Amino acid sequence: MILIFLLTGCTQPETKIVCEKMDDSISRDECFLDKAALELNLSLCEKIQYEAYRSACIQNIAKNTRDLTVCDGIKEINNRNNCIIAVAKQQGSHSICESINETDKIDDCISITAFSQKNISTCALIENSIKKDGCRMQIAIEQKNHLLCDRIEKKTIWDECILDIAVETKNPTVCDKFTIQYKKTDCYAAVERAVGLNESSA
Repeated sequence: MILIFLLTGCTQPETKIVCEKMDDSISRDECFLDKAALELNLSLCEKIQYEAYRSACIQNIAKNTRDLTVCDGIKEINNRNNCIIAVAKQQGSHSICESINETDKIDDCISITAFSQKNISTCALIENSIKKDGCRMQIAIEQKNHLLCDRIEKKTIWDECILDIAVETKNPTVCDKFTIQYKKTDCYAAVERAVGLNESSA
């Protein structure tokens, strides 16, 4: 136990000395950024001069410790929101997205957590209708489940969802979901091309 304490106790001073010896400010900031991520040491982020690197440093620690309060150390609003999104994704918790004060960013956050959890029901919490359907389509395509496309409200996005899954799964029967003949025909042709490309590369 004493040895462990001595080793961990000397890490920060040694890191500080190594990084501060660097003459170039960018190299010094990158050194602190790398060491802070390795040691999960928030105090090292405060040594960074370049604002973008400092924000990235804090976000890395917030994400890896899953600690939302760490994001409070980021001054710039957009970077702080990105930090919150990173923590929400890591925790798989869409409720964390409520800490963001921009509706557009909240929608992005919910979409990311929904996809990371593969939970299409979470997409319903998104306010923007296009992003809501985009969230549903992303999960349907990722799961290669054309039945999930039926959760999509906008017809053009539904069309894209069905076509993508038909091509991805190389399953022409998925094309039968199209009621307009030319779309069904185009879908069959796209699947046939996909099958042909797969056979030629085999």
